[in-house]
Amino acid sequence: MPEQPPPRELRFDPETQRKRYLVDMFEKGLSDKRNTIGYHATSIESIQYLITKGHLPVAQFEEVNGEHDAGLPQQGDLYFVPRKSKFPDYNPDIVQFFPEEDRISTQMEVYAREIGSVHSFLTALNLTVGNSEYRDGAQTLVSGMHRYQAREFRELLHSLGISDEQIDQALVEAKKRHGVVLGLRSSLLKKYKVKDGDSGAGDLRINIPSGMDYRSISGIQTFGKHEHDFFLKMKQDLPR
Repeated sequence: MPEQPPPRELRFDPETQRKRYLVDMFEKGLSDKRNTIGYHATSIESIQYLITKGHLPVAQFEEVNGEHDAGLPQQGDLYFVPRKSKFPDYNPDIVQFFPEEDRISTQMEVYAREIGSVHSFLTALNLTVGNSEYRDGAQTLVSGMHRYQAREFRELLHSLGISDEQIDQALVEAKKRHGVVLGLRSSLLKKYKVKDGDSGAGDLRINIPSGMDYRSISGIQTFGKHEHDFFLKMKQDLPR
């Protein structure tokens, strides 16, 4: 007797459709230069959120209201490293900091590793990823640099009831993460206005208050075994 296909509601529910799309983009990689305006580094934790919600988590800036000055970071800003060829008429004073396109991959790998490890660490300890103090502290611990700041952050975590054992275990897992890079579709330029990124950083930003829709991803590249295996398992678990 031939195997029966999964129920229609399982094959076509929103999360399954998102997973299929993400698996397709993972298998495609970042090969679609024509339809890609730039690249956004993120984490498996953000991908899991995207699968559930349909869009990336919205950037949070607790200390910045932003309404009074559009030049400041805003709630919902999506930062990305642009492909220089896609912005020929952009402000030359900003463009001079854009990386050459043959070097973007190296730069994105560094960003992805940092973000992937920090998100892993904070999520493991049930800490808010959007809190800049937590992000900076996590990066200090993961990098192994700035011992004084690292000690101060450990003391902060202790005050929250988090033990050294929990911290160290979260660090072990965080250091295994290498992050994910998303290609961003050119269609985003039809919907949103591009703004300058951080001064001298060679990036740009788009404000998407509801978070970037998963269909705006033009490709996905993983940089570590954990991330690679995550997408392989997602593919294997899809209903056929």
